[in-house]
Amino acid sequence: MDYKKYIYIVFISLMFSFSNNKIGYVHYIEGECYIKNNQTNNKYFKVFIGTDVYDNDFIKSNNDSNCIIRFNDDKTHLFIESNSIVSLDDDDMSREIDLVKGSVYIKNLFNENKRVYVFTSINQISMANNRLWISSSKLIDDYIYSLDGNLDIYNKYYKKIINLDRRILLHFKNKNYD
Repeated sequence: MDYKKYIYIVFISLMFSFSNNKIGYVHYIEGECYIKNNQTNNKYFKVFIGTDVYDNDFIKSNNDSNCIIRFNDDKTHLFIESNSIVSLDDDDMSREIDLVKGSVYIKNLFNENKRVYVFTSINQISMANNRLWISSSKLIDDYIYSLDGNLDIYNKYYKKIINLDRRILLHFKNKNYD
């Protein structure tokens, strides 16, 4: 009987650890930022420096607040600016940053084993070794600025890939909101 209990406990522990993959942590915070995930019953709770960030987490910053997320591999740093919401998905092959609204600055170092993608409601951006600032008003418009190199941006309304040269501010407006 004890053997079965032991195997059951190990099995449940492994399931819990695999379902809640830690992908990073809160490196810096100013003001009030919040995190929402399955562990918090999908309710936002206040974060502090050192708070763990998990796969599929949502992070929200209040007015006059911001925070920096550092990923475990130290290849990607995410600065979440005031009044922003992001969702993070990370696995062995890719890292996805979904900017729901607001603006972020992303510093990403090249990693041959993992691609980094940034999503908004109207654009998908592939990042390699670059720094990027992006601001998105949900469904209305995006401003994208590449600091180091060219970016390939797929725009879903124009249904094409647009190459953005470095140090150019590109404005995409949803053609349904003209």
